[in-house]
Amino acid sequence: MKSMAGLLIAAGVLMLVGCGGGDSTASSLTQEEFIKQVNQMCKKEKVERKQVEDATLRKLNVGPGEFTTPSEQAKLVEASAPPYERVTKQIQKLAPSDQEKTIDSLVHWREKVADSVRSGASSEKSLGLLIQANKLANEYGLKECSI
Repeated sequence: MKSMAGLLIAAGVLMLVGCGGGDSTASSLTQEEFIKQVNQMCKKEKVERKQVEDATLRKLNVGPGEFTTPSEQAKLVEASAPPYERVTKQIQKLAPSDQEKTIDSLVHWREKVADSVRSGASSEKSLGLLIQANKLANEYGLKECSI
């Protein structure tokens, strides 16, 4: 069930992220420019995160297709969070001024996922929050930003 482990890892990464959604720093980007830039950042972030995850698994001596323990999963999530955190912060900063409310909602759900992981909530609860955050990203056109 490596795919389940991957899903839990992805959920964990999202949950570790804190996005400082309080201060508005809306940009003058159009919605189309915003979507294009953020999708490019998310695509790059996925590659970076995968590289970090692979390196961490090697350090943990976990081979392809092997199950990870909860402790190993926690280390994996911790190691792969920084690229995700950078992109999440940029999403808020790059939000077009006329789309701040919509982007604030997306950031809010991503923050809820992060809070869920920090609090040690059940994986089912965290997955539900992740699904909502991904849904909002997809609805906005940020297809590369859903995990």
